[in-house]
Amino acid sequence: MSLQSLSIHRQCSEDLKEVCFFHSCKPVALGTSWYASVMIIVNAGLGASLLAFPQAYDLAGGIPISLTFQTILGVVAVGSLIILSYCADQNGTGTYQETVEACCGQRTNVACSVVIAVYTFGCSITYLIIIGDLWDKVFDYAITDESMRCMWYLDRKFIISVSSILIILPLCIPKRIDFLRFASTVGVLGVCYIGVLIVAEYFTDLPPPGPIKTRPTHLSDIFYVLPAICFGYQCHVSAVPVYACMRGRPNVRLFSLTAGLAILLCYLSYVATGVFGYLSFGSHVSADVLVDYPARPEVVAGLALLAIKTYTTYPILHFCGRSAIQTTVLRYCPWVREHWNHIEPRWRYVSTTVWFFVSLVFALFAPDIGLVIGLLGGIAGLFILVFPGLCYLNVLLRQSPGNLSAKSSAGIAVAMLYIVLGGFLFGLTTTQSIIQFIRHFSQSAISDTLVEDPLAWFSRFLTAGHVK
Repeated sequence: MSLQSLSIHRQCSEDLKEVCFFHSCKPVALGTSWYASVMIIVNAGLGASLLAFPQAYDLAGGIPISLTFQTILGVVAVGSLIILSYCADQNGTGTYQETVEACCGQRTNVACSVVIAVYTFGCSITYLIIIGDLWDKVFDYAITDESMRCMWYLDRKFIISVSSILIILPLCIPKRIDFLRFASTVGVLGVCYIGVLIVAEYFTDLPPPGPIKTRPTHLSDIFYVLPAICFGYQCHVSAVPVYACMRGRPNVRLFSLTAGLAILLCYLSYVATGVFGYLSFGSHVSADVLVDYPARPEVVAGLALLAIKTYTTYPILHFCGRSAIQTTVLRYCPWVREHWNHIEPRWRYVSTTVWFFVSLVFALFAPDIGLVIGLLGGIAGLFILVFPGLCYLNVLLRQSPGNLSAKSSAGIAVAMLYIVLGGFLFGLTTTQSIIQFIRHFSQSAISDTLVEDPLAWFSRFLTAGHVK
């Protein structure tokens, strides 16, 4: 499937040509359907922050202010997905970083590729840690015999290693991301069950909730919900290759429907989890709301389904990280570019294996996702707002180098708004997470000094940034 590409990589990225339907090609019957694309995007968006929304509502000052921010950022997220699809069609690109390079130049693309690789690798570690946390809770609830619970085959590290090698690694090998449409459907159904479960549990007999806020205690509290929202809505890196694989591309209007429906499903899932989870427990809610519920079979099933869903999310982000590294390698290694058709399968197997096992090692020895969630939320703001805004701005300026029409001027204003808002969110959420880390570490290290108990001190250092 050799298609004409307007990408600057058209002579060296034959594998991406097979993935993408560039805007100069004729409509074809191959590719992913729009509803399967919705499932992939939703699965990429719904992830580690799902169960943290109730506590984020509490930190931000209650449901009204949290829903306001969540709704605004949801609309903005849909707009940036549409912008990315438009820019991808204008430049004939098939990945997020290719779109950035075609619109903004090579230097911006290098920065974007590095950020994508760091972000997706951090998410990979986070998802593996969450898998271990979830199975730990499932086994704690399901197995009451403590002697059996201590068996080696129920050890956290063993479960993470074996299950991820058997499930995640095979899903990371394929060349095309649309291979994941079936696994993504399973993951989305699991999340829907969790949302229904949390709503249903609200109407059961639960312990009295803690105080429920109706307004923030301090004005700055309203921003505590932003990392969870940004991290929760970040599906944009995955969305461009998903659009590239859609049946009937180019069709920005159809993708607009796909993106809108995907973000709407994410929005409803987060609202159901956040509102009913917070109303159930109030200020007593934990960072992982499912652990607050009694150990009933339906709750255990929800934990298991969320673990299964996490297995299907890891490969999507790995695909984007591998693609970012691949773009950089092809740009700066002429020999690799010349022989790419022959070495691509080996590159894919080797890079996937190295990525997987390095992230697995980090996950096995990291006690907590800690500061990572806040930092990833800040980086997600770059993908949702800053880079799409830069791409749209450059496309509009390129189309109208002279006098700008009213439509182009409005588009430039929107692009500038995205850039400024994204930069603000990135700086704010990153600073908040670092301040939270320092505050929790200084408070928790009072009784265990470095001299008196080095191991306890180091453990508190690693877990000080835990979102609480």
